[in-house]
Amino acid sequence: MDPRFELTRQGESAVLRIRGELDIATEDAAVGIVSSALGSDPPPAVLVLDLSDVAFMDSSGLRALLRMHNRHGSAVRLGPVSTVVERLLALTGTAEVFGSDGDTEA
Repeated sequence: MDPRFELTRQGESAVLRIRGELDIATEDAAVGIVSSALGSDPPPAVLVLDLSDVAFMDSSGLRALLRMHNRHGSAVRLGPVSTVVERLLALTGTAEVFGSDGDTEA
């Protein structure tokens, strides 16, 4: 797995920590990892996205998050986010689209 992504199981939940940039270069990989994790047997009830180490996110990163949400709905939730991600979600009015756990303790 790409070192920018770290997937861990925590009971019935999973946490995907994304580090570095969430942009056009990582969009498809991030969406693919989420789909694979939620398609595993048994699938986690919830997959929390830990974006606290994302240093850069553009519209492609936002599109990745929306693709995850559109495909998997409430099974994908936001955990902690960096200031960069928080600002982009606030500016685009998309923060409310995602349920938030607020931390990685899913």
